[in-house]
Amino acid sequence: MSYENLVQQLRLCLVNQTLPGFASQFKMAPDGRFTPDYDPTPSGARMAAVLILLHKQKEKINIPLIVRADNGAPHSGQIALPGGAYEEPEEYPVETALREAREETALPRERVDVLGKITPLFIPVSNFSVCPVIGCSSGELELEPDFEEVQEIRWIDLNELLSTPQTGFFMSRSAGRHIQAPYFASSAGKIWGATAMILIEVAEIIRRIQSAQK
Repeated sequence: MSYENLVQQLRLCLVNQTLPGFASQFKMAPDGRFTPDYDPTPSGARMAAVLILLHKQKEKINIPLIVRADNGAPHSGQIALPGGAYEEPEEYPVETALREAREETALPRERVDVLGKITPLFIPVSNFSVCPVIGCSSGELELEPDFEEVQEIRWIDLNELLSTPQTGFFMSRSAGRHIQAPYFASSAGKIWGATAMILIEVAEIIRRIQSAQK
């Protein structure tokens, strides 16, 4: 499937919101993340957004990831998608995701064609309800980390994500207790938590599109 066709089909899919949703996210969810009363947008949660950028360059599609600064804050030192908290009066979630991506990676707003959003999820440890936004771009693209928030920028090839990358489990400490968490053992490093939950849904959406095109 060509990049142009993928973008067109993704846009249609996201407009119609025909998404795998929680069933997909659950596959990479740490222990205890989904409870019977789980709500992805609970009252009192802070709103946030992240950007999944499908960037084509030299016939390859890559997604930029960040390594968060190791400053002791929740999720510090982890691999993540560019993003952060909503700020008034911006339009949520698109403007939030684009502003945060610009602040963290110097990604120019005008380089991103926004395709739509996917299933939100709640992150208890930081009390954020996160809405992932998918965009695309192509051509030469130089990103630079904001070192106050980001240690470095890494890229993952979309084909690696789609090829069902190696997974494993490890023990992590969250909210004062130890939990077992699945992760992707990717070329970009260990991807787990909300980032893995978001990326597996992206991968399943694209696999559905590819299957329908055969």
